[in-house]
Amino acid sequence: MPIYRIAGQEIYFSCPVPELESYEAAGAEREVAALPIDGASTLISRMTGLVGSEMRRVETWSAPPGTLLKVEGGSDCYISSGGDAIVRANETTEVTALDSEILL
Repeated sequence: MPIYRIAGQEIYFSCPVPELESYEAAGAEREVAALPIDGASTLISRMTGLVGSEMRRVETWSAPPGTLLKVEGGSDCYISSGGDAIVRANETTEVTALDSEILL
């Protein structure tokens, strides 16, 4: 999992993010355990916002020990409780331009 240093904070992504290439910590990687999401997720907020040049439904879920972000038309992302790891929930699909924007 690539590590990026942004504003002094290390953030781990489950896939490379080309837009952040200049922030990558050269030679540093970290493995993140499988998503700890179970059936105990609770909806925190649901709204519509401009993502990927379209108005899309955006949902935030409490998914202990972190947060699950769901954007209509894109891959769901799990954000660790410390905010230092962002993992796409569906790692089997290609990272689309929309997914990159959601990750960022």
